[in-house]
Amino acid sequence: MDNLPHLECGCNNILGVECCVGLRFFLKDLKYLNLSRCSLGDEEITSAVWELPNLQELDLSENIFSRLNFSLLQLPRLKWLNLTLCQGLVELSELPSSIAVVKADWCTSLESFGDISNCKWLWNVSNRWGKKLGDGDILLTSMLKGKAIEDHFIRVTLENHIIPKGLVRRLFMGSTFILHFPDDWYNDFCGFLICVVTEKKARYINIVINQVVDEDSLFEHLQESKEAMIPKYNSTRTYVGYVSFGSLRHTAFSNSSYTMISVSLDCVYGNPFEGRSYIVAELLPRKYQPQTTKVAIDSSEFWDKELDYIQPPFTVQQDSKSSIKIIWRLENSLH
Repeated sequence: MDNLPHLECGCNNILGVECCVGLRFFLKDLKYLNLSRCSLGDEEITSAVWELPNLQELDLSENIFSRLNFSLLQLPRLKWLNLTLCQGLVELSELPSSIAVVKADWCTSLESFGDISNCKWLWNVSNRWGKKLGDGDILLTSMLKGKAIEDHFIRVTLENHIIPKGLVRRLFMGSTFILHFPDDWYNDFCGFLICVVTEKKARYINIVINQVVDEDSLFEHLQESKEAMIPKYNSTRTYVGYVSFGSLRHTAFSNSSYTMISVSLDCVYGNPFEGRSYIVAELLPRKYQPQTTKVAIDSSEFWDKELDYIQPPFTVQQDSKSSIKIIWRLENSLH
């Protein structure tokens, strides 16, 4: 079975019973493993013996373990992890340093991702419908010290009002925010961070980088925007996104003539006037960028590929000398 690239062991197939008894995998060429709905508990995980040196995708969704420690598993090349509906999972720790994408939606007991300071490729984390995660700020701060800060994106989705307090100093009430670039911004900053806390049912955030500022529109917006305290209520979702200037190097953005960013929440279904929203955009100083010799980054290490019918979270939709439009898809961007 050394040449087997793809293996599914769901509870309804022929391998399901064996998986629930004991996990023994020695498949050097296996790249995708599906162990969803196998009733895997803590005993099965802690007693597992996995030697999967080339595994890149692992689906452990809808299982019943409460702890998941990857130091017990030999998965040196794992990039994509699905833990959706592991509702008993309390702690996720020792993620492989290669990990890029973690989907932990409906993990309603999850309290911690553990120490991810060694996960330099991690850029995409989703914990929708989670209720107990308490280290969202630490999670994002660690991700901003990784490889994505140079030439890629960061996307974090959290339930309720967990926001990166160390990075986002304030929020503004409303569905639109305009950030005016300071002088010499191109040399002093490495990208921009966006934080949205909303009750609205939205699927997109529109990001427009403009070369010319409409002073009248800017004045009107600033008059209407009111700085707000961090909302202390439930039934919200927090979206944090980061766009590096390096990721835009193939667009017209490769010069310093742009002067502002406009960020707006796009409510494509439901009542757009229903619910409250808070939004802010901030430039991220280059002090966050690793002080290392710059090398070309292999984008495949970020594992940003998607299924054919699902588009990536960030897409440059318009690219011209006067403006660049980026669509940030909030939902359905992890397969």
